[in-house]
Order: sequence, then structure tokens, then C-alpha cells
Amino acid sequence: MGMVKDHLPFVRTDKGGAGKLRRRTDFHAFWESILAGLLILGAVILVETNIKEVREINIFAAVLVIQSLPFIAAVVIALFERSRLNDFATWRELNASVGELVGRVRRPARIVEAGAPAPAPMVQKHTELAQ
Repeated sequence: MGMVKDHLPFVRTDKGGAGKLRRRTDFHAFWESILAGLLILGAVILVETNIKEVREINIFAAVLVIQSLPFIAAVVIALFERSRLNDFATWRELNASVGELVGRVRRPARIVEAGAPAPAPMVQKHTELAQ
């Protein structure tokens, strides 16, 4: 309509589905978990109903399990994102508590034996560029 008619009013569309009533889930990988569960369930049903031990059915069940792996990985990552392990403050607290338990390891001062030559001081070398 905007190509054919001039001077149409600007209509703002709702973003994020605020105008529509939707079922929202808090878990980001909800549909991935459903797909992974259905693939695993299908593989289990195939193996359990394979009375005659047909090799191709077992191979197809293995393929279903392999196809479920990316969905399982998405679920594991989503669970990790919601856990305390994904919070930087948790790792800082863990570092502090381990540091208190173990204690700071300090290197002992280097002892020079009597009669041994002292190590030579570090000398910085300057190079000059030829013109």
C-alpha cells in the first residue's frame, strides 16, 4: 500500500510479541530439550521393539542418538548459563578461598654461597642503526 498510495500514516508495530498473548518459557533451550528428548525416546523405542534383532534398526537408533547430540549440547550450555559457574564473582570467591587454604607461595631469597661469584648484573644492550 505504501508503494501505491501517498501520505499513509506511520504505524508502529509491537516488538517482542507484547501485543500477542504467547506462552513464554524461562528456559532458553526449551524446544531443543523437547527435540532431544523425542529423538532419544525414538531411539529407545526402536531398540526395545526390535525383537528380531535387525541390524539396520539398531543402526537407525544410533543415528537418532547422534542427531540428538547438538540438542543435548544446547541444553547443557543453557543449564550452564543459568548456574553459578557462569558468574565471575563465584570464580573470584573460589580463588580467594583456595588462596586462603593453600596460602601464598613465596619464593625464598636466593642465597649466595660463600666464595661463589655473585651473579653479574643484567646489562641492557643498545643497538644503533646504521644510516
